[in-house]
Amino acid sequence: QRYSKSRTLFLQASLRHLFDISVGVDGVYGPETQRAERIARADLGIGGLSTRANWLAYLDASIDEAKRRLTAPALAVSDA
Repeated sequence: QRYSKSRTLFLQASLRHLFDISVGVDGVYGPETQRAERIARADLGIGGLSTRANWLAYLDASIDEAKRRLTAPALAVSDA
């Protein structure tokens, strides 16, 4: 699968920072990124990201995970 560099960078960064999957963020869609993408898609129940519907589902899942992390109790700021 071949993606643009910007899409690959987003994919790698979201896999690493949102879904906690070990992958380098270098903009190169190689075997490491393919493996990480397969793991995330399996966990999320999403098919290949080459279709628009599946890419949009991945983006939605990324947004949902970012929101979840931003509202997690551990991130709450105390008034002390």
